[in-house]
Amino acid sequence: MNTIETILEKIERAKELDFGSIFNNNIELFKKVWLQGFVTMILTGLLVVPFYFIMYIPLVAIGLISPETLENGEMPSVALIIAMVIIVTLFFLVVIIVSIGMRSAFYRICKNKDFNDKTSDDYFFFFKKKYFKKTIILGLSIAGITVLSLLLFILPVFYVMIPLAYMPVIYAVNPDLTPNEIIKAGFALGNKKWFFTLLLLIVSWFVSLIGLLMCLIGIYFTQQFVLLPFYEVYKQMVGFSHKSEIDTIGSGEL
Repeated sequence: MNTIETILEKIERAKELDFGSIFNNNIELFKKVWLQGFVTMILTGLLVVPFYFIMYIPLVAIGLISPETLENGEMPSVALIIAMVIIVTLFFLVVIIVSIGMRSAFYRICKNKDFNDKTSDDYFFFFKKKYFKKTIILGLSIAGITVLSLLLFILPVFYVMIPLAYMPVIYAVNPDLTPNEIIKAGFALGNKKWFFTLLLLIVSWFVSLIGLLMCLIGIYFTQQFVLLPFYEVYKQMVGFSHKSEIDTIGSGEL
């Protein structure tokens, strides 16, 4: 049985989860990774900022080429409108890809901290040559699913947001899975624990707002708490060893 089949089987046969246990584990893990979460957020922002400014190129071009257009409130030329649409689309795709890569790296760090692994924090692990192409493909796939759900009258996006949020965790601990396998596992896990995860997210979101009491700046340290339920649910439902009992017996392991 290969990795994806084992993951799907474990998801299907997983026992009921205890809300209190998962929430308490999230708090304990947050104590170990709050700084890494903050660094991840800052690095993600820094990577995206240059592309944010690129979005304004068409507006600058309009101002330089035809300033009266802006002054009179007239519609810009078709070429500039097309250029703006293309740039905004590229910006959206870049944000998704960067977010997937950085979030997956954060979950990888969470796993290392959770198990006291002394591996150094590598925030750009999934942008290395070995995984860069896969990160892009996964990011584009998630972007496509998001756009499709938005085109279906908005409501489906509230459903797919949870399966999509599990994909960085699955990618982080199973980097050798293909993008299609990661998506398949994400939907399997998201479907299985949709309402449970939603409740965890709501409670975690309220807890993260504690940062607002810390002179507002504290929210930058606490908002990553909302990401931890996905890690803990995956950990308890699937775990990090995908050998079946038959494989274990056959290899002579206990």
